[in-house]
Formats: sequence, structure tokens, C-alpha cells
Amino acid sequence: MHSNNYEPAPDQELIPLDLEKTAQLLIQAADLGDAEAQFNLGMAYGAGRGVPADTDRALVLVTLAATQGLAAAQFSLAAMYMNGKQLELYLDGCMRASWEVMSQFRAVENKVRMCI
Repeated sequence: MHSNNYEPAPDQELIPLDLEKTAQLLIQAADLGDAEAQFNLGMAYGAGRGVPADTDRALVLVTLAATQGLAAAQFSLAAMYMNGKQLELYLDGCMRASWEVMSQFRAVENKVRMCI
């Protein structure tokens, strides 16, 4: 996606993206339990794209998607832990511990890659 909110159409003309409409559709799908919609909507709330910025709502939605096994959401949730986000309210003790371990693993993996 381009930073100017335009996406090339198949015939190479630019058409404007309707972020608010996209968010409305994601909300409907997320309410039905669609993990990808929950993740994408969570990211939209985190960035304030098409919806008001709301970190708490973003964390809840990304957590819902992650607990359904969506890898991108799991990675993002681990990154949020690594960056110091407070997620205690959204996960029980065992789940929280596993995300903390994942974030520590990711930090170690990044350090190893820097050495290679």
C-alpha cells in the first residue's frame, strides 16, 4: 500500500482507498470471530487508520487473533511484549508466560542474526 492511501488498480489508474469503509467491514468480520479481521482491525486501531487510535482495543483484537493461532498476530503480540506493552489484563498466567518467552526468544534471535 502506498503512503498516500492510493492503491494501483489493475489498469494502473489510482483509486482512493476508503479506510473508514474498510474498517467497517473488518469490524463486521472481527465480530464474527475471523482471526485475520481481528488482527487487521487491531493493527488499524494501533495506527489510527480508518478508526480512532486506541491501543487498548488494538491489544485486545491482536490477542484474540493470536489465541486463534494466526502467526502474524502471534508475532505482533510477542513484539508488543518485547517493546514493553502492558498485556497482563488480556491474557491468563500461562498464556502471558508463553508470550513473554516468545518475545525473549525473538530478542535473542535478533542479537544472533546481528553477529552472523
